[in-house]
Parts: sequence; C-alpha cells; structure tokens
Amino acid sequence: MGSRQFAGITAMEYAGNGQFSFQEDIYNRVETDKVIEEWKAATGGGVQVTSPPREVD
Repeated sequence: MGSRQFAGITAMEYAGNGQFSFQEDIYNRVETDKVIEEWKAATGGGVQVTSPPREVD
C-alpha cells in the first residue's frame, strides 16, 4: 500500500515528573484530507475515516 505522509508539528509543555500538561497537533488540513482520500482509494474505499470538523467554535 505504500506510505502516506503530510507535514505536521506537535507542541508539548512539560509539567515535570515525567508528565506533560499540554499537547497540540498542528497540520495542513487540505494536505491531510488529500492524503486520507488517497489512502481510502488505495484500500478500496472500505475504510471509514471521520475527520475533525473544519470549523472550531
């Protein structure tokens, strides 16, 4: 099936004692949607993927 890749960054805040108090993943939504569609096509479309909403309240 090959690999699928898209750029992203994860921001984390270390809280101490081996734990983190914050994590946020940032990525290009248009690029990610394209990769997901390519992946679904490669798997015969039998895989259901639920993406997060485009708009955040």
